[in-house]
Amino acid sequence: MESKSRALQANIEEFGVEVEIDPKYRPIQEVMAKYEGLQKVLNTFLEELCHPRKNWQFITGEARTYSLGYYYDLSTHPRGPEALGLYMEIAVEAIRNARSSEVKNDAFSNLYLMLQKFIKESGPDLDRFLSGINRAFKHISELDENIFVHIAKSYYQLDRLASAFLKYSAEESDFSSINSLMRRYYRYTYDYWLSENDPLEWLIKETSQSLPENVSVLFKPLSHDHFKQCQSKLNEITANKNNSSAMSLNKLLKLPGYGSIVELYKEMPEKIFNAVDYEKLRHQYKLVFLFHSMNISGLSGIHEDTLREINNMITQVIENEDPKHAELLIEKIFGVLRDRVDTYPDTVLKTVLNLRDGFCSARNLISEQMIMPSIHYCLCLRYVCKNNSKFLHETS
Repeated sequence: MESKSRALQANIEEFGVEVEIDPKYRPIQEVMAKYEGLQKVLNTFLEELCHPRKNWQFITGEARTYSLGYYYDLSTHPRGPEALGLYMEIAVEAIRNARSSEVKNDAFSNLYLMLQKFIKESGPDLDRFLSGINRAFKHISELDENIFVHIAKSYYQLDRLASAFLKYSAEESDFSSINSLMRRYYRYTYDYWLSENDPLEWLIKETSQSLPENVSVLFKPLSHDHFKQCQSKLNEITANKNNSSAMSLNKLLKLPGYGSIVELYKEMPEKIFNAVDYEKLRHQYKLVFLFHSMNISGLSGIHEDTLREINNMITQVIENEDPKHAELLIEKIFGVLRDRVDTYPDTVLKTVLNLRDGFCSARNLISEQMIMPSIHYCLCLRYVCKNNSKFLHETS
């Protein structure tokens, strides 16, 4: 805590501003008043909040401690709802104003976990906190598009939060704020996935062959046609005048959310593999779909897992594919590795080493078919590793 106090002092010295705590934070002080030993560090936190040049990383970390770590005090103190509302406003302000995307993500994590905890655990006292909760929903729904995009793609999925709100709130509650937020969330979700290639059409084009019916049908939940149908259902729900009801939220939550679509993409390679009978084709289709997933920015949350799956398939590619096709697939693998080496260096390193081992084993066969892929391996390895000393050491 001493280092954190020094951070504030340095802030004050640099900008020459003496800070007084805004009276609006009095509810937080009253909730925490019984903790005499915390008053100095609490005031440091509140002073930082009132400084014109805020340290959002410090503020976000401290806000998490006081809002989530002292849940019982917030939930039982007469001014707890006011204090909770302030913590939620602090999180929203950090999401809007922090420069670091990591701090923005941490702030949204704080806000989400606060909302989730008070919705699920307040029981009959939930009504006391509804004003602050609904205000937070409204603030999220009004965030700028470039910020809302990251929230929609977050691990903390808004539809799960909305489901909890529907479950624990009284039916006569006002659902207008959460419904407005969810309409924007679903609208963004379908607009985004329609902006990406239709995965079935892409796979057919990439493999230059039609797919068996039992494989094609797997893609229906990820198809453009399906997302257009979802858009139509969303428009029908939105057109209903009774947009502030629990019934309206219930209808919205029957639509697939962003997270569930990501989960479908994650499951799809294995489903394709199991649906194809011909051994070589099942490896080919699965690997090509994994390449497709790596090229979709909206799947960044599962890219490392996808890269690991590509790594697991390398041996099968080297051993089972015909020479020309193996060469093509390996070239694609290196394209993926090159693009992700800075983001997932350890996983890429394991993949490169696995490729090296695969080629060493293949040399024992002394088959001409491995010559060209080996050449590509050497050339691409130099390209991938040239700026990474760890790679150069491990792969030498």
